[in-house]
Amino acid sequence: MKIISDICRFIGEKKLVSDLAGRSRNVVYLPLKSANSVAVILDLSDETIYKSALDTLAGFVKGKTIDIIVVNYSKEIPKFYTGQYKVISPDKLNYYGKPNLSDVGAFIDKEYDYLLDFTHVGSFTVKYIFAMSKARLKVARSSSTCKDYADIRITLLKENSFDEYIEDINVYLNIIEKK
Repeated sequence: MKIISDICRFIGEKKLVSDLAGRSRNVVYLPLKSANSVAVILDLSDETIYKSALDTLAGFVKGKTIDIIVVNYSKEIPKFYTGQYKVISPDKLNYYGKPNLSDVGAFIDKEYDYLLDFTHVGSFTVKYIFAMSKARLKVARSSSTCKDYADIRITLLKENSFDEYIEDINVYLNIIEKK
């Protein structure tokens, strides 16, 4: 089974490179406090992080347009999920992990001021959405599967400290000068 998943992953990576070849976006650096629209990718792998992310977002995106896509890695939706955001689950993916574009097409085509990767567990699905997004500024942890497609990578002292990541986002993204 591992060989099949390795082949699917290989095909997915090649397809992502191909899909990105004809795609362009405008990179614009501006402070988070000046952003009008923010897109976020969350996952349902950890209840504490999921709830903390939503609480954080409620605090620093007041008055901004915010769109959230949630990635679920199993067919069953966890009980803590409230159902208020679009969920990308395994049944909405093709054989190599690419999400159905009717589910994510508008999300990846919109030019948000920021795209924040708040996922705890990496996957090709998250990587695909993140890479294909036309967001003007993409932010991810330096350990994220999305790091190669991020304009800003945040390195954490404690590897999976979500609180540190949130704190660093608040500090570093608000000291950016508009270019």
